[in-house]
Amino acid sequence: MTENQRWLSRKYIAYQTLTNVWFVSAVWLYFYRIFITDQQVGILDGMAFAIGLLAEVPSGALADKFGRDRVVRLGQVLAGGGLLIQAAGSSFAPFFIGQSIMMIGVSLVSGADEALFFERLNFKKTSTEWRKLVMRGSQAALVGTLLATIVGGWLHTIEPRIPWVLNGLAFIGAAFLIWSVKDTRTKRARQKFIPELKEYLDDVRVGFAQFRLPKLWLYVPFIITVQGLFYTAGYGLLHILQPFMSEVLNNHAPEQQRATVLSVASFFKTLPYVVLAPIIGYLNVRGHLEYFLIGWALFIALAIGIYLWSKKGDEQIVLPN
Repeated sequence: MTENQRWLSRKYIAYQTLTNVWFVSAVWLYFYRIFITDQQVGILDGMAFAIGLLAEVPSGALADKFGRDRVVRLGQVLAGGGLLIQAAGSSFAPFFIGQSIMMIGVSLVSGADEALFFERLNFKKTSTEWRKLVMRGSQAALVGTLLATIVGGWLHTIEPRIPWVLNGLAFIGAAFLIWSVKDTRTKRARQKFIPELKEYLDDVRVGFAQFRLPKLWLYVPFIITVQGLFYTAGYGLLHILQPFMSEVLNNHAPEQQRATVLSVASFFKTLPYVVLAPIIGYLNVRGHLEYFLIGWALFIALAIGIYLWSKKGDEQIVLPN
């Protein structure tokens, strides 16, 4: 590993830690309930999440077109600013505005940050260096989340706004942390509005089209069933599936559309949240949650079966040991 790769690796791990110190993770609902009703909380969460979902794929295309470093920095500042707006709020309107800004910022960052670091590190595709780095970053992120959750809960009892302020400042701090990590790809020539828009929409189309190709389609069931399930439940398979999927997606994605492809994968991962949340609630109220648990376990088993049956046609990437 070169000195530049070591420097970027340290930046990556610090960045992963800062962007995962969710001080509000255990107290956000209690904070909202001080000022708004549970019905308003539901409307707030659903509408803001829908805005983030709609921005997910287009934001990846923006990063590929206008610079991943710029989009990541902008996204982290927006995410942090949205949290600070909510920290200062006392009614539904500022909460909704702040949550929407935060979700747009998170969508801008999603995929673009990973594509930026993967491109700059430039590890050999035959090596396991990227997988190991993602693993270490996931471990650091998990520690950061654990400590921030504990500290955030304690600070909430002192002043409910403090966890939101700290979370916002952490995200803004992440933007400054990676300020020196630049997107070194050759910039595309600027065009008039209509050709520019057409090229942008074509990037979005290409991003989705990659998942219809043999090299990526067999991973879609993994993303939707396993990653989607744990995203919905609020957890993640940080030490096994994330490094593996990151290696697969980054190595198979076209260089110029890498952030777009990663954003499409994130879009697939978040879709189950929209579909499963009302289903889980419906079954739980009627005392039949086991239907979901058994049914989704079967979907995961099916996804694994499809992968094992098909992976002989994709010999470049193997499951991590």
